[in-house]
Amino acid sequence: MAAATFPELDIPTEKATFAMGCFWAPEPIYGCKKGVIRTKVGYCGGTKENPTYRSLGDHTEAIQIEYDPTQTDYKTLLGVFWRQHDSTAKYKSQYKSAIYYENDEQKKLAEESKAEYQKELQRPIVTDIEKLGKFYDAENYHQKYHLREHVQFYDSLGLTDPALVRSHVATRLHGYIYGYGTLADFEDESKKWSLSEDQIAFVKKQMAHPRAIHCGL
Repeated sequence: MAAATFPELDIPTEKATFAMGCFWAPEPIYGCKKGVIRTKVGYCGGTKENPTYRSLGDHTEAIQIEYDPTQTDYKTLLGVFWRQHDSTAKYKSQYKSAIYYENDEQKKLAEESKAEYQKELQRPIVTDIEKLGKFYDAENYHQKYHLREHVQFYDSLGLTDPALVRSHVATRLHGYIYGYGTLADFEDESKKWSLSEDQIAFVKKQMAHPRAIHCGL
């Protein structure tokens, strides 16, 4: 599969930052949701400066989502958050459930959605709702972790590590490959990209029989 040159979007975006346990899984979950422009994983919520995976301190693994507010909204992304992980499970700080808000509106929506979702559960939600401080990008090998598992396809994209973090197309592909989008949406969206026939065929094959995503919990 030959490397492609991808068009990237330069549009106004807003951010949402969530912790949902191990941070490998949420990237493909959000990757091809409507309006999601790009995702990255990292560490936040703690006091240690410049945390790393091997020296995390009191930080938490989290995903940061950039989205187009004309195509989706924070409330919709919160809905995905609540339904795609167990918000009643208590883990150590590295893997805890948390919403990191950037402003009063996000805080309000987070608190309202938590109260609403609690009505559906018998066990108490343990999700923390905290003001976002500094978000530290995780090491390169954690970014688009499950996309990297498809080594030949990943290499065919020809993206450097910094480009991968910023890539709109890689973000979307990450979601589609793991079955979080529809074939019709992929076929429509991929027309805007410079994918080869082999790359398109590979994505469709994976969508038909997606691998299970896994994490280190």
